[in-house]
Amino acid sequence: MPDTTNGKRTIDSVGRRAFLGALGTGAALSVGVGSAAAQDVTLIDSCTTITEPGQYRLTQDLESSFVSDTGPEGEDAVDESEVCIEILANDVHFDGDGYTLTNPAERELGQLGVTTSFDATQSNVTIENVTSVGWEAGFAYVNTSGGALRNVTARGNEIGIAAFQSDDATIADATVEGGIGGISLQEVDNSTVAGLTAEENSLFGLAFFIARNNTVCNATISETGADPEPDPVGDVEAPPGEEGEPEFEPTGISIGDASNNRIVDSTVTSSSDWDVFVSDGASDNPITNLDLDSATVSLDGQDFAVRAVDDPPEDPEELANVGGYVAAADRGENPSLDLDMHYQDDDVADVGVDEETLRLWAFVEEWTEMDDSSVNAEANIVSALLEEFDPDGRVFGSFGET
Repeated sequence: MPDTTNGKRTIDSVGRRAFLGALGTGAALSVGVGSAAAQDVTLIDSCTTITEPGQYRLTQDLESSFVSDTGPEGEDAVDESEVCIEILANDVHFDGDGYTLTNPAERELGQLGVTTSFDATQSNVTIENVTSVGWEAGFAYVNTSGGALRNVTARGNEIGIAAFQSDDATIADATVEGGIGGISLQEVDNSTVAGLTAEENSLFGLAFFIARNNTVCNATISETGADPEPDPVGDVEAPPGEEGEPEFEPTGISIGDASNNRIVDSTVTSSSDWDVFVSDGASDNPITNLDLDSATVSLDGQDFAVRAVDDPPEDPEELANVGGYVAAADRGENPSLDLDMHYQDDDVADVGVDEETLRLWAFVEEWTEMDDSSVNAEANIVSALLEEFDPDGRVFGSFGET
C-alpha cells in the first residue's frame, strides 16, 4: 500500500488495519432500543446494530461493555471486534442528541464508536450530534454514498473520523482532537468537508489518500504534533520508530496519491513539523487562501512540504517585507510548487513599499530575488514557481522597494 501521509508513516497502518482486519466480522452486539411510534423515531439506550432504515436517537451516554474471558489472570478483556453503533441499513438518520460514546478500556484493534458496513455498499446514512471518545476510530464512514456526518466530535481516538471507499458525502462542523490522526479521506470521491476543527492530533489534522474531486472549506487545524492531554482512556501516543522516535513528520494537511481536491479559506497553525505535506505523486490539489502563522498563501504542486517561519533571516537592505515568510522543502522525486503569497493594501501603506516592485525572494546564505516572480497588484498576490528547495525548508519572503 502506498504511503498515505508524508513518505514515512501511512494512514493504512493506523486506521485501515482496524477496518479490514477486524470489522469484516460484523460483531454481534446487544440491542437496546425502544420504539417511539408517535415520532417515528427509535430510541437507543445501549450499543446496538441498526439493520433497518429509519430515524434513531440516542437517549443517554454509552460506555462499551462487551468483554471476553481471555484477560490476564482470569480478568475480563475487551472484545477486539467491538463496535458501539453499527449501521448496516440504507436511509438511516442517527441522532446522538449530544450524548457521548466512550470506550473506557485501552484501545484495541477494531474498536469503533460508530461505523457503517464493511461488507456492503450503503446510501443515505446520516450521523449527527454525537461525541466518540477513546476508540480505534471514533467514526468509520465506509462504503457509503450520499450521506453525512454533522456536528460530531471525536476525542482521544487513534483516528477521529475515517472516511473510506465512500463518495458524495458531507462532513460538516466536525471536531477531531487529541488523537493520532484527525480526519482521513481514503478512496473517497466527490465529497465535502466544511467547518472542520482539528486540534492537538499527533500525526495529521486532515489527510487525503487516493482521494479525488473533494472540497474542504473553512477548516481550522492547529497544534498538530502536540502531545495530546490525557483523556479518560489513557494517553494517546503515536507509534514509535525503531529507536523510540516517531517514524513520521507531523503535518497539518497531508495529501498522498490524490488529485483534483480543493482546500479553500482554511487555517493551519502551530504545527510541530509541517503545515502542508504533498507526496506520492499527488497533483492538482490547489490550496487557496490558507492562513499560516507567518503568512497567508495559496499552493499548488507536487512532492513539497510547507511550514510557517518563526524566526526569519534579516530582511535585505533597502527592502521591506509585505506578506510574511514561509519555508518550503522537497519531499519526492519531482518537486515543484506554485507559491502565491497574499498581502493587504494596509501592509503596503504601513511600510511605504512601491507595490509594483514586490517580488518573491529566496534565502540561501543571503536573499536572492527569484527570476520569474511577479506581482498582481489588483489581487494583492506575489507569485513564483519554486523548483529548488532545501530538505529542511528554504525560506521565501515577499519584498518591495521603499
